[in-house]
Amino acid sequence: MAGQVYHVTTTTLGRRPLFADYRVACIAARSLSDRVIWRDAKLLCWSLMPDHWHALIQLCDGGSISAVVNRVKSVSARAINRHLRTEGGIWARAFHDHPASDAGGHELGQAAVQQT
Repeated sequence: MAGQVYHVTTTTLGRRPLFADYRVACIAARSLSDRVIWRDAKLLCWSLMPDHWHALIQLCDGGSISAVVNRVKSVSARAINRHLRTEGGIWARAFHDHPASDAGGHELGQAAVQQT
């Protein structure tokens, strides 16, 4: 739904603490600026932890939260695998999303991301 804001959480495969390595964390962070990911959504804020990622994502017209999260995972996994000279999964298949449905949901979600 256009304009809907989602609080998204996704973990690394097997909850490996890949992002405890500063260089890998930087590669993941840099990949978030790829325009391909955000053609139908806006990244409002995010937090990268050693084994997971939190974000507030606002959908635009035609956007699907599943499609956006899959693009985040795909783009970042390719960049990380290229850096590590590996192949295979970086992210767990599943992710959790919670719509911010009330007027204050956006601020509550942003506070949740900042506290993580």
